[in-house]
Amino acid sequence: MRTLLLLIFCLGLTVSASAQKSATTADGKKVLLYDNGTWKYADAPKAAAKPATKPAPAPKPAAAKTASKTAAKPAPAAAGPKLPKRCKVVTKGKQCTRTTLFANGKCWQHGGN
Repeated sequence: MRTLLLLIFCLGLTVSASAQKSATTADGKKVLLYDNGTWKYADAPKAAAKPATKPAPAPKPAAAKTASKTAAKPAPAAAGPKLPKRCKVVTKGKQCTRTTLFANGKCWQHGGN
């Protein structure tokens, strides 16, 4: 009998540990928080079943769109000293961490010349 009660108690803990949590936002709306970092409004209609992760970005004002089209392009940068680039060779699924100045983009170990 004790074993049966212990088993039922442990199952109850497992179920409650994986359930979502509820919270209230600063403006008083209730939301459900899930373990995977997503959330949704508690009083949302059933049609919106997808939990939201981030709010949609705000659209840019119309004035900003026209200004960017008419703005002059910046002058190209003057040719200065050559800056080192990271080696472009991938070995065992990882990119090489060495830097190079060679034109082929490879470091000394991977055949840069």
